[in-house]
Amino acid sequence: MSTYDGTQKANSGCAQNIPYHIFRTSYVDNLRQDALAMASSEAIAFCDVDNFSGPEIECDASTLTEDEWQKRRAHTIGGSDCAAIFGENRYKTNLDVYYEKIGQQPVFAQEETPESRLNKLWGHIAEEYIKQWIAERYPYCEIFYDTNIYRYPEKPYITANIDGMMRKPDGSYCLLEFKTANSMKKGEWENGNVPPQYIYQVRQYMAILGVWECIVVCMFDRDNVVANTVVRDLDEEMRIIDGLDEFWNDHVLPRIPPEPLGTADGIISTLQRYGGPANPRADRVRLTGDELEELCRQCVEMSLEKARAKKMADEVDARCKELSIGLIAALGNATDGALTSADGTTEYQIRYRPRKAPKKVDFDMLQARYPDAFAACVSQEAEGSRTFGIKAIARN
Repeated sequence: MSTYDGTQKANSGCAQNIPYHIFRTSYVDNLRQDALAMASSEAIAFCDVDNFSGPEIECDASTLTEDEWQKRRAHTIGGSDCAAIFGENRYKTNLDVYYEKIGQQPVFAQEETPESRLNKLWGHIAEEYIKQWIAERYPYCEIFYDTNIYRYPEKPYITANIDGMMRKPDGSYCLLEFKTANSMKKGEWENGNVPPQYIYQVRQYMAILGVWECIVVCMFDRDNVVANTVVRDLDEEMRIIDGLDEFWNDHVLPRIPPEPLGTADGIISTLQRYGGPANPRADRVRLTGDELEELCRQCVEMSLEKARAKKMADEVDARCKELSIGLIAALGNATDGALTSADGTTEYQIRYRPRKAPKKVDFDMLQARYPDAFAACVSQEAEGSRTFGIKAIARN
């Protein structure tokens, strides 16, 4: 998934300095009334839309160098951070965001892969196409690109760096957010849906800007682009702003790590990258506490359940192999076969195809004979993945 930071928008945009929130039309009033009707009294008081004075302007992103852009990000919570802080980003945890904001570097840095580089390139290439697509899709609207970075009133660490803005014929403003995704993600966008991690992002932006609608455009390829709409939800905005405020004031400023949120693999990876290499020579750590004891008990239970399921699966697999012997023998050297049932209602299609054998490399010989080529082509991470195991031992 790719997005576009403020340093790319200078080619087609500029600082607009438009108070988007003050433009009231009948359409905006309807959106506003619907949102207020659905909101709790607490959320209405928190958002206080009647007295909203508009966002503050942090800076014009088009004037920043790449270094300046990265430095300011370390002191603010941007829209791309929001979902991770709430544990809703599959690629990033709240701990990743925390360590970034306090300036702590990982012991094991994540190296950029060819895939990630191509994803970034695709995002930048797709940006121009999406802009043209938007212009064709909404020919009677004015599309423009605002390079200002906005921040929430009295909470300057909560910011919005928007992709675009659309002025409708009635004079109302609608936020634009651009995304790209591969075709495997189409299902997440069906029926007008927007994936949760982007919902968090645009709700943060709408809360900051005071606009009532956002169109999220996602491009899968040239012929597959969707534009789904998100409208304001004041209770969600209150929850998000409160959560970001707590994250900043209770964790980032006092440098107290938050409880981990995210996928299990993501959290474990973050703990390993920032925790440093394993030390097999370290003394065994004696853990204590009811909470850790309960975790041990549940882990042992799950391990036993996994072992039972694996044993059952192994038994089924062994039986399947026994049953396949006669069919494999009947195929001979052929890789495909078919059998029609005696009553003619079923055809069984049988495949027994070879896999391409993996290439084998004698690394010791390669290093001995061609040390320069070995050094240039072979790399090894400082530490691979770790294995976790647990068992319960009865004590007398």
